[in-house]
Amino acid sequence: MPAVERDWRDAGFVVEEWGFERDNSAIRDAIRRRGWDDVTASMLRFRPDKLVLPRFAGSSLFCEVKTDGGETDNYALEFRCWLACMEWSKVAPVIFSFYVVTTGVHACCFASDLKVTHVRVFPGHGDADAAAANARALGLKVYEQRFRGGSGTPFTTISKGSTYFRPFDGFVKELTRAA
Repeated sequence: MPAVERDWRDAGFVVEEWGFERDNSAIRDAIRRRGWDDVTASMLRFRPDKLVLPRFAGSSLFCEVKTDGGETDNYALEFRCWLACMEWSKVAPVIFSFYVVTTGVHACCFASDLKVTHVRVFPGHGDADAAAANARALGLKVYEQRFRGGSGTPFTTISKGSTYFRPFDGFVKELTRAA
């Protein structure tokens, strides 16, 4: 998402592409075939989109960019993406950078601050059964929905009004103050 990259660059960061999409097709296909129990493959497949490197003192960050059309009061986040970002957070800070395309609203939070309480799955579609089992093992509620199109990927929703989301400018000020 060019607007998100521009925001980070304008704030004094170097932004580098790093996501799964950059891998060659043979690697992508091999990783996709791995199951839920292969944490390393999940971390590679759902690794954050960007490396965000400060030009000032401070830690480099992983940044997962999520866009939203502005139709609802929630952000949607793939369940396996959230799980992988929790693993990546053990290595270095991971930021979720949510951008609402229709309004230009850009909000951020650290992945480790995100409070996920539920997962939505589409029974009989893709890996819904494995997602539901993994979610229940983590103590999350599982909601089953009728599949109406789209990717069918199990996901969670997070209220845009959640207190851990901060406007981009305020988030960056906190980052630079902490450095």
